Amino acid sequence: MSEIVTRKYLGLKFSIFKDEDLFREIGSTIRSNRKKIIFGYSLSILPKFREYPEMYTYSDQFDIFLSDGRGIYNLFRKLGFELDSNISIPRFVLELLKYADKNQHSVLLLGATKEQNKLAVDNIQKQYPGIPSCTGIDGYFSKDDHDDIIAKINEQKPDILLIGISSPIKETIAINWKDKLDTNIIVPCGGVIDVLAGYKKITPNWIKSLGLAWFYRFIQEPVRLFKPVFMNVVNIMMFLVPVVVYNVKIRKNREFSIPHFYNKELD
Repeated sequence: MSEIVTRKYLGLKFSIFKDEDLFREIGSTIRSNRKKIIFGYSLSILPKFREYPEMYTYSDQFDIFLSDGRGIYNLFRKLGFELDSNISIPRFVLELLKYADKNQHSVLLLGATKEQNKLAVDNIQKQYPGIPSCTGIDGYFSKDDHDDIIAKINEQKPDILLIGISSPIKETIAINWKDKLDTNIIVPCGGVIDVLAGYKKITPNWIKSLGLAWFYRFIQEPVRLFKPVFMNVVNIMMFLVPVVVYNVKIRKNREFSIPHFYNKELD
């Protein structure tokens, strides 16, 4: 029986667990040949529900939910909601690779460019020699290639599949391919493959503790990220946070829905 409980706070699912419970659940899932999608909600994802409602529609069907980033963890804790772990998706992926190394679980990376994907695979093979098989498929494929990509993944039968593709594509792939894939643990992880390849650096813990992971990512790619980061920060700090605090703390409305705030058509 799973020790992980999932609750819905302000329209979003969060799983309540200690980190050791999470990895026990991962081991049990692999040994029993079941499938689970592990996903993380971050503050930066939430405004995207307006433009990409499928991000919420699909992610709400996933299995285990992390608070991806100190910002969303701190906000929900200050609002009085129970969250035990604040492990982010990048940190979780690194811990998952250590777990795979220790327990000899195979890994497949789906995403990034062909060069970045290969570098990430090479780095994993060097750093985690206990992983019996680490292979990769780049993320530059079309919908017409989906059946071929699924077949390639199933040839490898990886215990763990990391989907390093941008939203909402990674959420769509995770939910639509889940029943077709011969794999156990599926993690939509965005740009983490770039980190594994050495193209980007993971946010140091002290910066993360200050809630400035977004700024650390920005200074690594200021030209590309200036507009999206600026717009996201404005949206979150000027609109989302005040509205959430007003509804929960002043109106005492714990049924307020963040997804519905961004898109009235969402449940």
